[in-house]
Amino acid sequence: MADYDVNEESVSDGSPYELYEFTGAYTSYYMTTDSVIHIKDGKVYIPTKGLKRSSLKVVTHSDYSSTISISIPITEQIVSDYGFQITPPSLVLTIYRYQREATNFISYWKGPVSSIKIDNEYATFMIPGNLGSILQGNIPNVYIQPPCNNVLFDNLCKADRSANSITTRVIELSGRTITIESVGAFPAGWFIGGEIVETGRNERRMIVGQSGAVLTVNYDFGRISAGDLVQVTAGCDHSYAGVNGCPKFNNQRNFGGFPFVPGESNNLFVRGVS
Repeated sequence: MADYDVNEESVSDGSPYELYEFTGAYTSYYMTTDSVIHIKDGKVYIPTKGLKRSSLKVVTHSDYSSTISISIPITEQIVSDYGFQITPPSLVLTIYRYQREATNFISYWKGPVSSIKIDNEYATFMIPGNLGSILQGNIPNVYIQPPCNNVLFDNLCKADRSANSITTRVIELSGRTITIESVGAFPAGWFIGGEIVETGRNERRMIVGQSGAVLTVNYDFGRISAGDLVQVTAGCDHSYAGVNGCPKFNNQRNFGGFPFVPGESNNLFVRGVS
C-alpha cells in the first residue's frame, strides 16, 4: 500500500477520511466523516451524516492564530450536552486524517473548543489550535468554583433525563415564546435552563423562561409549527443549594463543584450579572 503523503498529494489516488475525537472532562465522543465504522485504540468512531469542517492546513510553529470550525447536526448527543446546557467543563478536539489506501495516518489538528453557535439544524464548534489556545491563556477543564462542573444528566451527575422530561405538543408560537399543551405534574419553573426539542424536524432550543405552559427560548425556532410533537427537559443552574440546582433533583451527593470556595453567592447562574 502507498504512503499517506503520496496519496494525500495525488489528484487521482487520494481518498481521505477523518476521525474526530472530542474529549470532555468526563465523557468523550467519537465520529468519522467516513460511511463506515472505524476502530482506533479501542474507540469506536461512528459515521456522522452532516459532519464537516472548514478548510485548514497542518499546524506549524507559526500557526498560533489558526482556528477551524466543525459543523455537527444538533441531533448528536455532543450538541445536547454542550450546546444548550450551562456546561463549565472543557472539550478538546483531535482530528486524525487517513488515506484509504495508505498504511499510515497523521494527527491533523488538536485544540480546545472555544465556542459553540447553534444555527437551525447544525451546531458550529470553533476550535483554535493547541499553540494558539496556550498563547491565549487556556484554562483548566475542571474549575475550583461554586457551580457544579458536571454536565446535567451525564455519568457523574447521574440525574435521570427521562424522569425529568415530558413529551407534549405545541399549541401556539410567537417569536421566542412557545405555549405547550401540558407540563405534566412538574412544578413551576422546572424547565428553566433546560431544552425543548422538536422531534420531527430535529430542532432544539434552550429554555430561558417559563410561566406555566408558556416557555421562552433563547432564539426563534426555524420551522416548528403548532401541533408539532416536542420533548421538554428540565434544566439546572448548577448550584449546590439553590432551588433550581442539586436539591431539585435530590442529587447533592453527586455535586461536582466547590460550594464553599468561597461561597455559592458567587454563582452567576443564581445571582445574575449586574
